[in-house]
Amino acid sequence: MLEPDTAYSYLVNEHWSPQARASYAYLNLADETVGIDWPIPLSEAILSDADLAHPRLAAVAPMQPRRTVIVGAGGQLGRALREALPGTSLRPGHWDRHHGAEVH
Repeated sequence: MLEPDTAYSYLVNEHWSPQARASYAYLNLADETVGIDWPIPLSEAILSDADLAHPRLAAVAPMQPRRTVIVGAGGQLGRALREALPGTSLRPGHWDRHHGAEVH
């Protein structure tokens, strides 16, 4: 259900290429399981063929997690994070050792 004063919109730019779209996760706007009470009934909305073809939540393929880059992982904060998060791949990169920033 939408909270009061919630707006739904999206911006299309150069990242909306066929190659990029293949890596996005989509959800059918009419999926009953998410319970969105759209302010304009979907039966009255203009939806693209792509929007209409998106899967229901149960069939959505999750996006691959993106790698988090921490600049300065060899510095004081980076060392503290490595200590607090053992077993992560957080480590100083080659550039970090020479210039104070992480690049991998």
